[in-house]
Amino acid sequence: MSNKKWIRGGQVVSCDGIAYLDILIVDDKIDRIVSPNTLDETEAEIIDATGLHIFPGPVSYTHL
Repeated sequence: MSNKKWIRGGQVVSCDGIAYLDILIVDDKIDRIVSPNTLDETEAEIIDATGLHIFPGPVSYTHL
């Protein structure tokens, strides 16, 4: 049984710019990055990222 999370509504930040995209995570790994509302994952936990930016990579600490 896989562990699925669907992050939707956020703005994904990448070297190509910023775009509204949905991310499907399966077993703690990115499975797909797609245009908003194109996934049909009824068994996934939905994480609402509306109004948030999503950055790639792990963050172990930050300096402000």
